Amino acid sequence: MNNHGRRQFPWIRSFAAVSLASANLHGASLITAVNQMNGDDDRPSAKTTGETFNILNGPQSYTVPAFGEAVYAMTDRIHQHKGASGSLPLPEYLVGREYVMIANNNRDNPSLQIDFSLSQRCWVYLLVDNRIGDGNGANPPNFTSLMTWVPWDEWQPVLNGLNRAGNLEQPDETGVDESADGSINQWYSVYMKLMDAGENVFSTYQQGEGRNMYQIVVDAAVAPTIPAGLAVAVNGDNLVRLSWPSAAGAVSYTVKRSDSAAGPFATIATDVRARTFDDTSVLNGGTYYYVISASNLIGESGDSNQAIGRPNVPVLGLSAVGGANKVTLSWQALAGAKSYRVKRSAVPGGPYSDVGNGISDPSFIDATVDGGRNYYYIVSAALTQGESGASSEASALTIPASPLASVETVSASGLRIGWTRSDPVVDSYTVEESSDGLNFSEIGVVPPTRNFLMAGGLNPSETMRFRVRATNASGDSEYSPVVSGTTAAEGGIYINFANSSFRDGQEGYPIPGFLDDYGDAFEDRGNGFIYGWDVSNTANARQRNSRNSRDRRYDTLNHMQRVARVWEIELTEGKYQVRIVGGDPDNTDSIFQYLVEGLETDTFKPLGGAVRFIDTTVVVDVLDGRLTVENGPNASNNKIAFIEINPFVEPNIKGIQLANGEVTITWTGGGTLMMTDSIQGGVWTPAGTGGRFTATADALQRYFRVVK
Repeated sequence: MNNHGRRQFPWIRSFAAVSLASANLHGASLITAVNQMNGDDDRPSAKTTGETFNILNGPQSYTVPAFGEAVYAMTDRIHQHKGASGSLPLPEYLVGREYVMIANNNRDNPSLQIDFSLSQRCWVYLLVDNRIGDGNGANPPNFTSLMTWVPWDEWQPVLNGLNRAGNLEQPDETGVDESADGSINQWYSVYMKLMDAGENVFSTYQQGEGRNMYQIVVDAAVAPTIPAGLAVAVNGDNLVRLSWPSAAGAVSYTVKRSDSAAGPFATIATDVRARTFDDTSVLNGGTYYYVISASNLIGESGDSNQAIGRPNVPVLGLSAVGGANKVTLSWQALAGAKSYRVKRSAVPGGPYSDVGNGISDPSFIDATVDGGRNYYYIVSAALTQGESGASSEASALTIPASPLASVETVSASGLRIGWTRSDPVVDSYTVEESSDGLNFSEIGVVPPTRNFLMAGGLNPSETMRFRVRATNASGDSEYSPVVSGTTAAEGGIYINFANSSFRDGQEGYPIPGFLDDYGDAFEDRGNGFIYGWDVSNTANARQRNSRNSRDRRYDTLNHMQRVARVWEIELTEGKYQVRIVGGDPDNTDSIFQYLVEGLETDTFKPLGGAVRFIDTTVVVDVLDGRLTVENGPNASNNKIAFIEINPFVEPNIKGIQLANGEVTITWTGGGTLMMTDSIQGGVWTPAGTGGRFTATADALQRYFRVVK
């Protein structure tokens, strides 16, 4: 990269505020102006905390809040900020600070220039999409060709180890939920710079390069507050472990110790970036007094409250074994121990809370745990002269709870078995099937990132039973309750729309009972059917490989409206029931509607999260030997994922039988049996499905019909 005489990008530890409360003590806005130039005309301009606008294809009249969990990341997307993982929340130094959103579609606009004005000296944080540079969201960004203004203007990475790798040599990270369903799909790395007050004091544009994949967070640059809440987390074997909450504006901490509560206090550690510290220079039986102070580039705070450490001989030999909803602990008896105390934490190193006290024997069963989780324990003893030192930490992983399963009909030869993801720590799910509900055999082992399995090779109208269990390193869960499902009747046609990369060798291929459509023009497919597009539409076929997809049917699609396209299939003349599912697991910038043989389907605008797909069914007459599907009049950026075509069978009540105080109604052709107590103005309510309904007979008159 040409730095035009500037120094190379410095990968050094940067300075960062680490608190929840805003350091802007006066309450006035830190960002006084955001001036965007050369942005995309069809996208909302950059917006800052307090401004109200309409997010493109998202919430309307949205007022930009301070930065925090679930704030929207862009002015033209519904992506939301999250912590980098379930155990790594948003960095505290960002939360509650003033915030600037920028349009995602400016990412391909090198002319974009945004100038910022500040009311006072500020820390300015830059959240940069990890895909900048090599396109790999797993790695920190690089700026060799895009966003070259970052190294040019000497933005520094924030290196507190608050990233998925826990690496102090890589920038802190935030996560981004691109689907509004709570999942984390991408990651952003954090950079910062100290900026003075003034008009247009900094710009995200230099040397002809201004395109963006970033957001801005701003905090006042002031000296840190005095730390509060210093405490001794563990008195150990020649060890005192201190812990404390973050102090507003702190970058690092200084730890000081004395042999007397009155001091003087000597410094024993500087530039402590964590909020814990292990003092291993103490001796068992001693008493030690501690204070800490906080520092940043602006200055150093006063001293905190005192904490008193008393290291002592520890409990030895602690072990922990995880089971089903329990952890069994044991340890060596400590001479002179009158009783024992057990403490537990959900994270290594604490903080710990009591789960058992006054325990007489050197063993304990913790039955207050959940399944599929790691727990961390320490044990101390009550001695005549006080409390012993804490044991070394022992951890245990509990066995997962059993999942809850369900079955969905996919085709005449396939069923989809789905289940709830039971617990955080699961290594795999095992699925078993049975034709009789008694004898089960394994049909698949599924990784923890997936919660479904397609069962194929079945017969039409065949009923199968399934059960699922979860496994981790500690063992297998109980099986789920047995669930059953029945394949579709024969005679249906099932077609999945995808690009040509979705074929043999791809995960999830083939979809049981489905034919492929890769966007080719209408012709004989060599699979017994003639179907396709009015012209080749292969260029608009997609495979998303998205984490948001329910299964591959919902991951692959074809655009119908890049230029309006028509899809047809040759059929025998007759009446057909047609189900169309359309959508996109990664995008919501569409309105879905179709014309099937000229009949309008429902219209649907995706909402994000799990509500991304239209699922609509119509019954049409095919009179010319072809079923035709085209865009509906309300459609915009229309897409189609898969289609199911079945000969329509009129429902027909076959019999009503009264016996043994019960009435039984049977019918054919599918549909739902409806019931009312009055033909004149009565309310029809669903009574049953599946072709058979039985109820207790009474003296009241009932009317029935089947709707489909």
